[in-house]
Amino acid sequence: MNKTSWSVLTDYSLAVLCGLFWLGVLYRVVRYPAPHTALNVLWLIPFFACSAAYGVWSGQRLSLWTGLASVLGVWLLYQFNILVPYEVWLKRGMPPRPF
Repeated sequence: MNKTSWSVLTDYSLAVLCGLFWLGVLYRVVRYPAPHTALNVLWLIPFFACSAAYGVWSGQRLSLWTGLASVLGVWLLYQFNILVPYEVWLKRGMPPRPF
């Protein structure tokens, strides 16, 4: 395989991983009413930022846009109390999910 085909394969792989993450988030939000989790979703921002950086470096737009959208989405999950760690949820006064 030449460099271009590896780049496209990596681009699609990163986009699929981002998509699987968001399917998991959607399942979690629909299935369970509690807005708190055991894990901090902000820990995933470096992965998504690396995906976006790979998109910039390789010139592949799919991984760039899915990475940037995922970084923004994870930050919004945290800021709007949709999925926050349990300790943060307690410190914020146990707010209900906004929907």
